[in-house]
Amino acid sequence: MVNGKLEYAHLQPQYNFVSYLGNFYGDGSMVTTAKDLAVWSYALKNCTLLPCHLQALTMDSNIFVRDNIKYGFGWFVKNSNRGKLLYHTGGHPGNVHIVYRISEKDITFIFLSNAETNNLRAIRNMILDLLN
Repeated sequence: MVNGKLEYAHLQPQYNFVSYLGNFYGDGSMVTTAKDLAVWSYALKNCTLLPCHLQALTMDSNIFVRDNIKYGFGWFVKNSNRGKLLYHTGGHPGNVHIVYRISEKDITFIFLSNAETNNLRAIRNMILDLLN
């Protein structure tokens, strides 16, 4: 938002590192859909993308640990009052996403937003509480 008006992020000087969404490529700055993320989650759940025994390494990995959050195979792993959460985040000026996998309950929660507001975390946490 600029001077109270919604503006394209890629046209703002402070975001001069941003490319128009049509010019994105993988490994960061990747654009997808909720449906594609659901298909990906289903493939992980059914071990068609990566064998289950290799996926289990994610839960036990110590590839990266900070603030009691582990990271491995592209997933952050956090023990919480909701159980073990696997998640991956991403964003771009004007867009925020997070994908949660709660494997103990066979739940995948895909949160995509085309707005950056301070209350997104509260909204996600309310939804996670409902799923719990």
